[in-house]
Amino acid sequence: MGVAAKAEAYEARAAGPDFHAIGDYGFLSDCHTGALVASDGTVEWLCLRRFDSPSVFAAVLDRDAGAWRMGPRGLRAPVARRYVPGTNVLETSWMTSTGWFVVHDALALAPANDEDRTEMHARDLGPHDAEHLLIRTVECVHGRVEVETICEPAFDYATEQAQWRLVDRDALVADASGGGETLRLRNHRPG
Repeated sequence: MGVAAKAEAYEARAAGPDFHAIGDYGFLSDCHTGALVASDGTVEWLCLRRFDSPSVFAAVLDRDAGAWRMGPRGLRAPVARRYVPGTNVLETSWMTSTGWFVVHDALALAPANDEDRTEMHARDLGPHDAEHLLIRTVECVHGRVEVETICEPAFDYATEQAQWRLVDRDALVADASGGGETLRLRNHRPG
């Protein structure tokens, strides 16, 4: 099979064909909802805005029920994964033949109020405690790496497929809507 034939045979999908063992997932939370991130860099479970809201990504249950993959093109096995010490930030490291890069995943919390200067690590749940942002950062540590991001939300437990709308071509901002929800996928390059 020639190079051109191999390139045509590659079909990018967010969720890989095989299910992962439950211990293969990292867990992210913002105290209102949670996400499961498979070791291959795929968010396979996320309900927004709360734990009991309908799912946006549910590939953990059905490979066609929505997922968001971020990793090297054609490679699903990272070299290392851990939580950044003292945080709920998941760090996944990848090594390819051309370079090494790191992905950090977190669900963002809103800044605490100015009057809240206690040393407690618990937070009362309130209307402003979660930003409802899943933040995924990529840092190329060495060399060059071709990274793919494939975002395939399937709203309301995969009963509604996403309808995409390009918001800003130059800034790479797009909205996905379905099930009464809208997600914004935004690319940010440090300046």
